[in-house]
Amino acid sequence: MRYLPLICMLVVGVAFGTETDLGHRGPYPDPTISHISFPYTSEAAVSQPFIFENITNGLGCNASNSWMIADDATPPWMVQFWSWYYWVLYTGSPATTWKLQARNNSGTGPGMTILWTENVTDVMNTSTGLYGWGYLIYTCWATPQSPYGPTPAVKIWLCFQSMNCSGTSYLCAVNQTWADQCYFSQNNGTSWSSSTANWGVAYGSSPDQCANS
Repeated sequence: MRYLPLICMLVVGVAFGTETDLGHRGPYPDPTISHISFPYTSEAAVSQPFIFENITNGLGCNASNSWMIADDATPPWMVQFWSWYYWVLYTGSPATTWKLQARNNSGTGPGMTILWTENVTDVMNTSTGLYGWGYLIYTCWATPQSPYGPTPAVKIWLCFQSMNCSGTSYLCAVNQTWADQCYFSQNNGTSWSSSTANWGVAYGSSPDQCANS
């Protein structure tokens, strides 16, 4: 099967900065670790390498606070999102269920039309061995039961919300490097505001990988 490149997304939500009461981003648990990236496979529809040194914030996205994050994607042709990989810092036990959504584009951020949604219960969390602000960073691998197939060349917004962590879930964020900045909701996606409006910085998505199978 042909695997198609695609512009993906990923994203972020309520923040702690590089120097807050949560402490500094480091330290490395092992001085030989400088960065970690997802393994690249022929099934990757879109990916960005995870570079630990580039992380500038953590943005909250847990349902217990009604927080949700969205970032844009414009797939150039038909592709199925079967697997979702992303980096998360948990202050408690990792979430095993994540709400994933695709929404329409309003012209100024995520729209109110939910094109696809699923509470994905098949989520595997793997420790990277790296710490941010005193907490371990995990890779999350979410596998929906009914994968989403977006309309080619139409801009959409992909949304993330952790459903059952014991503390707070923070997606690892970097300063915006491509496409639109992310958007943040404090009411489960009822309304949205930009990362610049929330934190004064246009944060982009955390490094991620969406796979087409």
